[in-house]
Amino acid sequence: MHTILKTIMAVMLLSFTACAEQEAVSKVQKSNQTKKKGTSIMPTSFGAKPNYRLKVTGSLTNIEVFMNGNEIYHDFEVSQFFILYPINDYVVSGENELKVRIFSSKSEKYIIDKQANFNVTLEIRTKDGEYHTVSTIAYDHHAKERLEGSTAEGSYSLKDTAFKAMEFGTGEVEVAKIETEKVTIRNTNKAVGFNFRQKLKFPTPFPRWKFMDAEDIVDDAYFDYDLATYEKLRRSKKMQGLYDACEKIYTLIKNKKVDEAMALFEEANQEEEIAWRKPKGSIGKSIAVDMKNKLNSSEWELLPFDRTKKYFFIEDNKKLAYILEVIMFKKKGVSLYRDFSMKFRYEKGKWILTR
Repeated sequence: MHTILKTIMAVMLLSFTACAEQEAVSKVQKSNQTKKKGTSIMPTSFGAKPNYRLKVTGSLTNIEVFMNGNEIYHDFEVSQFFILYPINDYVVSGENELKVRIFSSKSEKYIIDKQANFNVTLEIRTKDGEYHTVSTIAYDHHAKERLEGSTAEGSYSLKDTAFKAMEFGTGEVEVAKIETEKVTIRNTNKAVGFNFRQKLKFPTPFPRWKFMDAEDIVDDAYFDYDLATYEKLRRSKKMQGLYDACEKIYTLIKNKKVDEAMALFEEANQEEEIAWRKPKGSIGKSIAVDMKNKLNSSEWELLPFDRTKKYFFIEDNKKLAYILEVIMFKKKGVSLYRDFSMKFRYEKGKWILTR
């Protein structure tokens, strides 16, 4: 992993060089931890409808967790972690991919801590109100068989297990063998971590989310870019279009044209309403009210969006891109912020806000 990703992209921390860069990254990490880091239980209450979540526990390793190529969680502090994260808006009927990446907590030696461990479990809540395991990727670096405890490859019938309580679908849950691959330093065979991938098939009541079939934004492994390659891509017409899309939304909101801005959130809001079973139009209305209240309040200020100081990120699936803190409100006098996150897909030369 090269300098650009270590110094400005905390979501892709693979620090292989100087301690000074480690310190710079840690500052960025702390600013991003509010979204994906920490001990949290995110409750859901949707009656008897099925719901999906990831349960992540472990300690003593840098870890990233992805669902269908979208980062759901990361911990770069090599701490003990526990989180429950709902993922309705990132799963689809048919094939899904659960991926876990771990990498060295001791960059000068490029080794995984001997006590590193994690459990990442995909769970479905069924009609009985209980969460049931679809699959677990379990890792214990100290154990002889490091993936012992992971769900075995095979097909599982919804009728013959706890899934029988579910009201949708009659198909099979299919769990593929976990694929393991080394994470290496570019142009070397020196391993600094591992990727664990598992294909999973299971039914959902949701449509196929549009980002799943979006165009690839880049052709190769974005996280392996060096500084020159990243900057070249940043200056490209395609990526400048992403900045244009973000700046357009920012300008509309700054000028208090919130309803006009909300039209650009249409796809994102519609899919989120389906995923979280919200009434049609309710998410857009809620966001608009929140923005208008803050714009008209003497207690809140909209922070500037300076595209020359903002960096873009691309999800692991290469289908979603985003810029952090485009729409960011700060409460005056205190360190309290409200960030309206946005992710875009690319289609026929246009950026479409989809998450």
